[in-house]
Amino acid sequence: MSRKRSIGTNLTDTTKTTAYTVPTGISAYWQMLYIVNTGSTNSISVWWYDSSTNTEYYIVGGKNLGTGEYLLFNGAEVVLQHGDQLRYQLSGAGAMTVVSTVEINSPIGINGGS
Repeated sequence: MSRKRSIGTNLTDTTKTTAYTVPTGISAYWQMLYIVNTGSTNSISVWWYDSSTNTEYYIVGGKNLGTGEYLLFNGAEVVLQHGDQLRYQLSGAGAMTVVSTVEINSPIGINGGS
């Protein structure tokens, strides 16, 4: 059995932020990424950290967004295993909201998971 969960993050500085870590024994599909700039023109970087290989993959970056502009990535999936992370970082001080939707799969023996 699976369920969807949306994770919202408000970014206001250049600190790399881990917005979601897949819990132990769980897998998930990262299905949607929505980024809206709520401050001055800025750019954002998005990474998937694969804990099984200790590798950070650069997913999005280098696109400047003006105030109120947004990016929507929908229809592609990244398979996440336990320990994997979604990470975000602004290029400069500003404000952006990031929303990701993941489909979480139940571990074996819980809620009918297999």
